[in-house]
Amino acid sequence: MANEHMFYSLLIIILAAFIVPFITSHIRFIRLPVVIGEIVAGLILGVSGFNLIETGPLLEFLSAFGFTYLMFLSGLEIDFQTLALALRSKKSAGANPVLLAFGTFGLTLIFSFLISIGLTELGYIRSPWLVTLVLSTTSLGIVVPVLKEKGIINTSFGQTILLSALIADFLTMLLITVVVLMLTSGQIKDILLVLFLFLAFFIFYKLANILIRLDVIKRLSDATSQIRVRGSFALILIFVVFSEYLGSEAILGAFLAGAIVSLVSEKREEAFILKLEAIGYGFFIPIFFILVGATFNIAEAAKSGSFLTLLPLLITALYLVKIVPAALFRFAFSAKEALSAGFLLSSRLSLIIAAAAVGLRLGEISENTNGAIILSAIVTCLVSPLLFEKFAPQKEVSDKRVFIIGAADTSILLGERLTKSGESVTLIDIGAKQRAKAKIAGLNVLYADATTDEGFRTAGITPEDTILITTNNDDLNLRICRMAVRDFGLKNIISVVNNGVNTINFKDIGVRVVSPAFSTLIVLENLVIHPAAFSLVTESEDNLLVEEAVLANAAFADKRLKDIRLPGDTLIMSVNRNGENIIPHGNTVLQSGDLIMFVGNRDSVYKTIAVMENSFAEH
Repeated sequence: MANEHMFYSLLIIILAAFIVPFITSHIRFIRLPVVIGEIVAGLILGVSGFNLIETGPLLEFLSAFGFTYLMFLSGLEIDFQTLALALRSKKSAGANPVLLAFGTFGLTLIFSFLISIGLTELGYIRSPWLVTLVLSTTSLGIVVPVLKEKGIINTSFGQTILLSALIADFLTMLLITVVVLMLTSGQIKDILLVLFLFLAFFIFYKLANILIRLDVIKRLSDATSQIRVRGSFALILIFVVFSEYLGSEAILGAFLAGAIVSLVSEKREEAFILKLEAIGYGFFIPIFFILVGATFNIAEAAKSGSFLTLLPLLITALYLVKIVPAALFRFAFSAKEALSAGFLLSSRLSLIIAAAAVGLRLGEISENTNGAIILSAIVTCLVSPLLFEKFAPQKEVSDKRVFIIGAADTSILLGERLTKSGESVTLIDIGAKQRAKAKIAGLNVLYADATTDEGFRTAGITPEDTILITTNNDDLNLRICRMAVRDFGLKNIISVVNNGVNTINFKDIGVRVVSPAFSTLIVLENLVIHPAAFSLVTESEDNLLVEEAVLANAAFADKRLKDIRLPGDTLIMSVNRNGENIIPHGNTVLQSGDLIMFVGNRDSVYKTIAVMENSFAEH
């Protein structure tokens, strides 16, 4: 009978986990993260609602392992290539993501300590030390899924938020371990034992780096062996057991295991990572979130003496200690992005609940305070993602999509400029270092082999999209172009051709070509012949705009270019008339309906286009 109840409750949870994504995806007025839906489902099905879920050893284990596995995936999400480049970034100190993350956490500790002193004076807690760390936590378990669902986890903004959450959770986990050891044993030797965990991290990283390169590992990575997945689970349990043996938090060990897997997966193989994510988000993690809601008894918590007084104070404190320090994000991002980051980092969940339980066990906080902390955490993890969704700015991009194949430095710069112009840009490459650089630049990056049909399908490239092929291998570029035309029906294809002799092969299949050598020659020639005018193109990198407009203003028709004064710093690059390109010169006469390409600083070009396209304007 016990087994029947055990599997009955598990069935209820799994059915809820299956149904929740359908419900959250159909809520139109606001984007509700699946994590929030799972917690709400738990509240409805658990002790605060219909009481359909009966906890037991099996569910408690699955829930504990779900949270442990979530911490493993959080460690896996850290892109160390990106972070290494961020550390070497030439950005100002305030805009560096690593310094931003440490700066916000440092300010959070200060504000948390001040508030904890106030709570001590009011008699809610015995001493401020442990509660300072309780208030300083952030829920990686909320931050990671929300950033993944919004599709910004690999952007500069997403990685900075993730890094801030990581540092907050990692350091608070470490500091809670130290504080608890000080409050219990007080022995320095017990605290120093935690350092062995980091020694184990270094040893297993070196060992895994050797094993991953063995041919036998590659042979056993697919089919029924799945040796890399099995190795990942072994690594999780090794670090969890070792953490518990040293008296540290198990989730600290799980996170370090994920970090090792991330470090040794140099190319961040998408197929392997998807397998690990599917196991977690498909089974273990939903069980954890649903049980968080199912086991929380709102009615019992509300019976606590000073609960209703303390609850609003705690909720306010939990937001203040994150939103105010998040103002540092203004050094690198907009005010709305900084505010939205503060809201998301304010979400708390299991770590704060676990820390509060430790405080209750040690007598550092009362039953009333513990109940208020638990409900405050539930409130923040429900509300914070919604506030993040509301305040996080949405990028205005065009319906057209541009895929750049090959993430060379010039390609990354091109991607940045196209993105600033409102284009939806994705860089495709298999090189980890270049993809990391593109992520630092805030670009959408995809790991795929664009020389194969599978790579194109992974990218989701359609005939309406534009692809730019920028590798330095003409044969490779031509092969990609032929596949794009033959198998996918693309018409908007632009390719770099490094050897001019090969140009005809590309043009024969309808590909527009760019020759770096010829382009350099044109620049040098114009700098000699037209130094003043052409310096506009070469020196105005950040403010340069190239745009087309159709001549509709009759005041400019039938006039020579040398007789026309264009607003500000604007040049005419070309004139297209009835499908024929005309290289402009002073005696070129414009006609109504000409498609004119302008270049210049943004303000000047926009003013020129407004005048040229205005059929009622007078010159």
